[in-house]
Amino acid sequence: MKKAEIRHIIFDLGGVIVDLDTSLTVQQLAQMMGSPYEKALDLFHHDDRFKQHEKGELSDDGFREFIRGQAADEVSDKMIDQMWNAMILDLPGERIQLLKALGKQYPLYLLSNTNDIHLDYVMPKLAANGIGSFGELFDTEYYSHRVGMRKPDPEIYEYVLRDRNIEASETLFFDDNPDNIRSAQSLGIQTFHVNHPNEIITWFNG
Repeated sequence: MKKAEIRHIIFDLGGVIVDLDTSLTVQQLAQMMGSPYEKALDLFHHDDRFKQHEKGELSDDGFREFIRGQAADEVSDKMIDQMWNAMILDLPGERIQLLKALGKQYPLYLLSNTNDIHLDYVMPKLAANGIGSFGELFDTEYYSHRVGMRKPDPEIYEYVLRDRNIEASETLFFDDNPDNIRSAQSLGIQTFHVNHPNEIITWFNG
């Protein structure tokens, strides 16, 4: 792709802007369940209630009750949130600086499969970089649990394109999930599959 053809940029959050390691959450979930890692991993990937939480169909309290029902022993909301947020790692300052610089050249949009438990946990990491909210870095934020749609369903990409009145062919999308990338490509959106978050810095500086 040619940078000159890009007029709009969409960024995923976890694994692109924020470092992410879902295995840490699965490890803690397995401990909470008193089960092997593989059983917790299967639950994490295949139980629809994780997707329902991301789409806002299951509230944060409802999600906690779901997790509590899987636990071998009594667990508090705080323990559940700690497990759920274990996957969220650093938010390096150089990525914040990149977004600030890009925001002077392009309209930027944030498109994330997420929930309020995760967003509340990320906010102090933003504050540590002198940023009060993602609205200071992005023109528009699209969170799955607030729009009632999630990646890789094509409808969420169509919603963003329609909402901002932008052309797919002039839009570049960064995401770390291959399924999300393929879905965006099917609509004509230009994409970059992020294998490591630092790749977004090298891509723009290359």
